[in-house]
Amino acid sequence: MRKQSTTEGQTSRVVWESLEEWARKKVQLKAKRQLPSIVYSESEQEAEEKRDLFVLWCKREGYDRASETLLSDWERMITFYRFPKEHWRHLRTTNVVDRPLQRSG
Repeated sequence: MRKQSTTEGQTSRVVWESLEEWARKKVQLKAKRQLPSIVYSESEQEAEEKRDLFVLWCKREGYDRASETLLSDWERMITFYRFPKEHWRHLRTTNVVDRPLQRSG
């Protein structure tokens, strides 16, 4: 059994944890809604469009660190798009409790 790497879905959580360190409460709520929408986009192009909007929002709000983290980890964050679409759900999910439940559904 292959050990799961950070490249298969954990990066969005790493980006969020980085953002949490210094973001205000209401900004955290807005960012918390935006980050999953990027990762759960229907296509890589849609994810890139949402990424660009998030980066612009971060820069406008003064959260350059969050946008830099997202951009530096982008390729690892979207690795799952290289696989067939039916595998994306499992590749994006890193919660070990959720994974077995998803396989049965």
